[in-house]
Amino acid sequence: MKTLLLGIGALRAGTTWLFDYLSRHPQVHGGPIKAFHFWDEWFRNDGASWRRHLESSLPGAGPQRRMAIAERLKIIEPADYFAHFDRHSGDKPYVLDMTSTYALMSAARFEAIARHANAAGYQVQVVYVLRDPIEHHRSVISHLATTQRGSRDFVSSLETPVADHSRYHRTLSAVITVFPGTIVGFFESTIVPGDPEAVMMALGLPPLRVPDDLRRHRSEQLVDLADEDIAAGMRAFMPAYEFVGDLYRKPPSWRA
Repeated sequence: MKTLLLGIGALRAGTTWLFDYLSRHPQVHGGPIKAFHFWDEWFRNDGASWRRHLESSLPGAGPQRRMAIAERLKIIEPADYFAHFDRHSGDKPYVLDMTSTYALMSAARFEAIARHANAAGYQVQVVYVLRDPIEHHRSVISHLATTQRGSRDFVSSLETPVADHSRYHRTLSAVITVFPGTIVGFFESTIVPGDPEAVMMALGLPPLRVPDDLRRHRSEQLVDLADEDIAAGMRAFMPAYEFVGDLYRKPPSWRA
């Protein structure tokens, strides 16, 4: 039985780094697509809007990207999703889909994923990388301001759906109900120094030496936080700090 490594985020918590690392493991199939955006889009409207998005990006894509998009466009139903991995993973026992927006799904949707995986002969191992909620939210809004011309105002953004990416208690409550063996890593210990050993041990995979090109995490241009910003962030994310602290050993650098 193959294992689907389902990376559910968090957004801006080093999931690309972890995907690149895991993809180099001889027992893991990563492939050219990091974020399939299959489950979140399929639950939303059978994935039709995402397929239109991919089709519109074809004209400007290079050859490798075009091939990856063409492969993704073949994935319409859950059976296609698992058949894709069957075709491309060979004898590798683990396949990898790391899509950060999966973190916003409900327990009912995680239950549906488990059913479809079981029907396809797969087991599911969820991997979730967390980052200090205030620092995480600061990184998310900085990224969105750069890529989508969103607001950089920290306090007002706490009242928007963007902040849900940092409300880890909601995601963890949903996912561990369905997948109690969810592996939780931390950006501050796994990604920044490049030490994925704890995650690999939890997966039961021998860790690889971190390649030189992955050793240094890219620095970010983050918004400045005033004392009142931090206070507002603490009020907004205290349930996440407390929930994570009750279940896991948080990095000492976390604000709470």
